[in-house]
Amino acid sequence: MVYLDVKVVTRNAVATYSAKVKCSVDDSIGAVVNKALSNHLDAVSGQLTDEAALTSAVRRILSVKCNESDLRQFLGDDEATIGELSSSSTPIQKAGLKIVLEPPASARPLTAPTTKKRQLSSMADLADVLQGGLKAIKFVGANIDTSSEMNLQEQLHLGLVTHMEETFNLGYSDAKQEKQLRTNIGHLNNSLCFVQKHWNSILGRNFPELPAEYKDSVLLDTVALTSRELKPSKKVNISQEKVAHHLKTLQGLKWNHFSGHKSLRESASGVMSEVETYLVPLLSQKRDELKVDSNRKKRSGPFLNQTETTRARVTAAFRKKNSLVVNAEGEFTVQIDSSLFQKAKKKTRKLSPFAISARGSVEKVFRRLRRMDLYEPLFLSDEEMGIEHYSEIVMGDAFISPVERKKYRALFREELAKGFEDMCISVWGTSSGGHGQADAIFLWRVPVIQDATHGGKTAKAVQECRDAVPKRVANETLKNFNHIMNGIANVPTQLRDAIANYIFNGDVDPGNELGEEYVQFVLDLASGQPINPDLLVDGRSGNSRGGKGIGSTKFTEFWEACRQVLLPNAATEERRQDDILYASGATSISDLKNQATAILQDRVNSGDFDVLPPIPDESWIRLQFVPNVSTNALAEKFTGLLDVKRCVQSRSLRKEHQDQHFVNAMTRYYLEWIIELRKVYPGVEFFGQDDKAKIPVGDKVPIATGVRPGKLKGFTTTGGKNPNSAMDHDFHNSNLIASVELRCNIPNEISGSFYVGDEETGFGQIFVTLKDATFEPSNIFGHCASLVATIRKTGLNPTVLVLQTDGGPDHSLKRVAVQLALIGMFKELDLDHLVVLRGAPNGSARNKIERPMSLFNVGLAHASMKRGQMPEWAEGRVANCNSMQAVRDVAKQVDEEREKALKEVRKLEEKLTVAEAASASAGTEAQAAATAVPATNLVAALSTATGSVDVVANPQLSTTVLKARRDKAAEIASRSLKEEWKLSMNKPKDALAERFRRLKAGKHNVTVNPIPPDSASKELHSRLMEIDSKYTSDVNKKSHLEQVPDLMSWMDDHCVFTPYSLSVQKCPDNDCCGEIRTPEEHRQLAMQRQPTPKLDNARAGHFLSRDAALKKLLDANDDSALTDLSDMPSHSQEKKDAKRKLHANRDNLINSELKLRGWEAKKARGFVVCFHCGKRRLLYTKTAADWDGAKDAVQQKLESIGHRYSCGDLLFGEDNPMSKVVVQKQSLTCESTIEVGYYNPPNAADRVLRTKDICAHCGETGPDDFLLRLPQLQARNLTDGWSMLPTCIHCIAAGKKRARKSGGKQNKVQALKEKRARVAASTAARATEN
Repeated sequence: MVYLDVKVVTRNAVATYSAKVKCSVDDSIGAVVNKALSNHLDAVSGQLTDEAALTSAVRRILSVKCNESDLRQFLGDDEATIGELSSSSTPIQKAGLKIVLEPPASARPLTAPTTKKRQLSSMADLADVLQGGLKAIKFVGANIDTSSEMNLQEQLHLGLVTHMEETFNLGYSDAKQEKQLRTNIGHLNNSLCFVQKHWNSILGRNFPELPAEYKDSVLLDTVALTSRELKPSKKVNISQEKVAHHLKTLQGLKWNHFSGHKSLRESASGVMSEVETYLVPLLSQKRDELKVDSNRKKRSGPFLNQTETTRARVTAAFRKKNSLVVNAEGEFTVQIDSSLFQKAKKKTRKLSPFAISARGSVEKVFRRLRRMDLYEPLFLSDEEMGIEHYSEIVMGDAFISPVERKKYRALFREELAKGFEDMCISVWGTSSGGHGQADAIFLWRVPVIQDATHGGKTAKAVQECRDAVPKRVANETLKNFNHIMNGIANVPTQLRDAIANYIFNGDVDPGNELGEEYVQFVLDLASGQPINPDLLVDGRSGNSRGGKGIGSTKFTEFWEACRQVLLPNAATEERRQDDILYASGATSISDLKNQATAILQDRVNSGDFDVLPPIPDESWIRLQFVPNVSTNALAEKFTGLLDVKRCVQSRSLRKEHQDQHFVNAMTRYYLEWIIELRKVYPGVEFFGQDDKAKIPVGDKVPIATGVRPGKLKGFTTTGGKNPNSAMDHDFHNSNLIASVELRCNIPNEISGSFYVGDEETGFGQIFVTLKDATFEPSNIFGHCASLVATIRKTGLNPTVLVLQTDGGPDHSLKRVAVQLALIGMFKELDLDHLVVLRGAPNGSARNKIERPMSLFNVGLAHASMKRGQMPEWAEGRVANCNSMQAVRDVAKQVDEEREKALKEVRKLEEKLTVAEAASASAGTEAQAAATAVPATNLVAALSTATGSVDVVANPQLSTTVLKARRDKAAEIASRSLKEEWKLSMNKPKDALAERFRRLKAGKHNVTVNPIPPDSASKELHSRLMEIDSKYTSDVNKKSHLEQVPDLMSWMDDHCVFTPYSLSVQKCPDNDCCGEIRTPEEHRQLAMQRQPTPKLDNARAGHFLSRDAALKKLLDANDDSALTDLSDMPSHSQEKKDAKRKLHANRDNLINSELKLRGWEAKKARGFVVCFHCGKRRLLYTKTAADWDGAKDAVQQKLESIGHRYSCGDLLFGEDNPMSKVVVQKQSLTCESTIEVGYYNPPNAADRVLRTKDICAHCGETGPDDFLLRLPQLQARNLTDGWSMLPTCIHCIAAGKKRARKSGGKQNKVQALKEKRARVAASTAARATEN
């Protein structure tokens, strides 16, 4: 017999019942819950509880938890006893049970019913109550007049309704179930009608004969019993689209409203099984047959899915080709295979010079194609088609008219369309219709038998053609025009336009805008008649060159002045071609004109010019820029004279860390390793993990997500206000965190895609978890638990896992908590080898996990969100909060108030019980005895005429007051700002999750995972406890490792650490790590650790390749090469570079300007923590008042960057006014020691900031036996008489020099004392050795 602690609470309310329940370990959990609810209801009502009240309470059960594990699913299981359910995670006998109830729909009456309590007869009844089994089940009626002849749908409806009741026993117990059941019956009716109509085509039998494999189908048997007959003479065509429609309808039948009713759920499962066993495979088979038949009717090609048009202008040579496809943009594609042509009888006829030349040119083109690679496009220029050869050799005239060019091209295309022996080609072109314009036609060779890659390679070739069209056509057009204009020097504008019209359009003056003399000039020139020389005049005197020759203009001086404005460092080089400036030297065209004019005016004033040179207008200045889109038609008007183009600022510059090259080499080693391993062993997986930047959520109004969509435009209705609008500021406290996981594709080559791979062989997949940044921040144990859940959810069971992270605060391998969490994940997944790679600071863009971030921007573009509305009291408490930390602080205050209110409720309940008992016993006697009335019950005292006093008393007064106080305290006790905040954040979280689920990468949609429960993180801690029983979740720092010696020893034996990698492996001892699961033949490669990169002496500035590094490791036979960091730049002790000196000079200048007195401790107001090394870096202000005014700005800045501060970074740039208020040292790096000003000054009143002592080298804190302060250092003779900063024992053991305070004097006495002590210790040691 045991006594369980049971607490019964109502959601969002104070605990109403807490007591012990007597039971046996053999009792089922349902019986214990039943008994606890009965006792609870008895205590609340004061009387025995009837069956109806107990049933109502059971229906209101939300959860039955033990240590956050929900056991509600076992309430209806008689075998789920207390003893069987008890475990390490659910110690029911020790921790008890917590039953959470839904609040009642209405308040309980003041007086309980007089009926006696009656418990449920069995646990089956309890389960039936929980599953809604007490509701009456009804069945769907037919409502069909059977007296008259029924049509097919009526017959099927009657049969379906009958089978639902008699065969499947499927009815409904509420309105939702009825609606869903009738809808599904209607869908089944329509699909069965379709099957009956096409019975012969679908089943391959004459109606009503059923194949043997469908004899047991209830639904198909129902169709066979119908009396409708199809006319055998009438052929009924079956549509592939209709089959797919009915198949989709049957697969999408919904039965979710039946899930809460056990018997109905089982009945619905029977119907679903019938549909999935017979109807779905039947229609699927028919759909596949129709798809195969459809593909046989037309030749497969990569452009079959493009939109075809019947009115597109396509050259006549290709119109009759079956494989011709034309899209809406006027592009046509055709595949020519001579092996498919019917060979006609050869006709002997004399070929014209046109045909001879064209046929010869086509043969040359085919011979050239044979020498080219497959899918390599060839542009058919006039030279390739032999037009110049024809005009010069055949025609004997260098000039060929546009009509003759058009005729020759048509003949060439006809010869091309005939194909070439043993060759298959694809032709791509654009429809133009211009007479003189060069044809845009490309062709390439394709294999006769095409594999699965044909479509992708063809699409790539088409894109190459599209990119090359503008340049190719422009070159051909220019060549033709120059052919006509060659030798003509001074041509007026109208004459040049007339010639161009004649060449390109075939009409000299299509718009009737030119003079008659120019039209006649071109006609005479084309026909070889004498021309009018008066039209060819010297026009240079009136143009912009001013008679200075080719390459000069009359605005030369002005353009030089513009270059001085735009290119101040290259102004003297007029013809410089490789300077394209992206920074704005002028704010606008008018500003550029004004600045250039001012420069010229200064030269006039100085005497360089007599008069001001000519100034062009703004429209002409604009045309001197380089066009942004060179293929645009408008680009023809730009000259590019200034070698400057206009553009929007791009924020793509990145800060490069000195270790980036080292990290790149190490990452390549591991990528080549997993590629080699994956080729022979599938049990290796590669994952990436990172958090996307915080997604802002508005508090009162929607706020934009901050994603700049670029060219990605959203959709909106016309005629009204644009709904794609949001607030233009970021004053908010709500943010969402998207924790992203990427299952990376592992290609066959290092140059392949590690993202998701192609749609055929790639297996990459993206997962995301949305969290509230305020109360659900990311931590390493949560990340590891999420990765474990993802791997198991996808059905993976790897033995080798490689994880790549960005090394942020929750992934830094230098942190003990991160190391322990990864070891716990290693044990939880039973891995043989775990490798964790992290990026260098500021180098996260090179991680594979950064690739999916741009995909999420698509889901975030044009979106604005705000959180849901909280109760009025909650909104009031956060109204003045200006940061997430402020919201957390208020939530903590609310929790403290709730705890106080809970205690107050208990006290008032006790007082109320005593007061009610006293009030009930007093009765009318207490009211008669006026003098005995307690002061708390006194209402009034009235004086009479005789001098006596009448006392008016209310015996219920004290009880009423206590109830009012209790209700008020209970209301406060039910408040939880944290829970209300989470509920309000669920709305934007759910909306964003729905958008993310629609995103697709490769062949998989993005998977949105829920947040792992706390029990998942606890499981990782329990794995660490298996290694060391002394381990607790509080062990998360270096100073704590001394508490877990077994764990430290395990890490030394199984782990290899470097600043940018971690390798954990099983040892051969099965008692320690269990059996190694990797097969023996692949074990050596799977357990291979990669060496750290070493510089290649043969290639300056490069590291050794992986093969060379492995060979060097094997030759040395020294495991220290796995952790050799001698070639890692940040590890070398070289002198400071120029940039560090520049930062040091900046720090000295700031110190002088703000009078910080050498960055003294009194000016330190706060500190930030580096996300890379974990060291604390100080923030200084000149006065305390400056800090008070800047605290909020600092907090908001840190939250905006996700607290990702790195040593040497400035929170506020030099262009920000706050940079002169809150200042930092920029010369600090992660290798720098803690600033002296961090430590508390001797006089505590000198500053408000109080700090804990930490190690000056690593920033860790701990007890005196771990962190040695000045007295401990002196006791160990480590100060040499100087005033030293605290140093931990690990840094001392590593040989790091003790850091001393600057400006202090040496204590000679202490120095001498330590020296003598060291000499004595050395003498004693030698004596011991002798």
